[in-house]
Amino acid sequence: MSRRDLLENAAQCYEAAKAPAEAARCYYEAGAYRQAAALYTRLDMLREAAAAHAAGGRHEDGAWLLVHRLNDPEQARVMLAKMARERGADPLAANLVLARCRVAEDGDLRAAIPLLATAAAALANRETRADQRIEDWSVALATAAHRYDQAALIFAASVRGRRRRAADRWAAWSQQHLGTGLPPYEQETR
Repeated sequence: MSRRDLLENAAQCYEAAKAPAEAARCYYEAGAYRQAAALYTRLDMLREAAAAHAAGGRHEDGAWLLVHRLNDPEQARVMLAKMARERGADPLAANLVLARCRVAEDGDLRAAIPLLATAAAALANRETRADQRIEDWSVALATAAHRYDQAALIFAASVRGRRRRAADRWAAWSQQHLGTGLPPYEQETR
């Protein structure tokens, strides 16, 4: 058995023994970075989760955790800069992280409005399926800046793009942040 296999087996044993931090450590050492990041996130060990995302080549995800959950825009930018040196980024995701950094620093979303329009266009496009995190991060960005109109535009684009359960996510967000539900949505039949 390889070292990686042994570490992954150990991680599974630690999970069964209800020792998730040790399981996450073993997953990380085995190079199973997604599993490590997921466990670290569940344990609220967000710096470790960000490092696991970065080690697995998902720097944008790690940087998002740093800025959005830990309010550390400086380290988020450092992580994105490292990614730019190592490989090309997902430009839309990376720009959403940078916009979130700006909101964390000064609360201003005005410069990000065109970026949110680009995200909405990607979400509404039925031909190209934008990653779910584009919706999640765009809504979180608009919400952090108290621009609920922009969050609603993102959800509306997801509904137009027929993204699975988008109307349900919009209704839940609306209830949580606005204290009101949405009128029933009738699916377009064309």
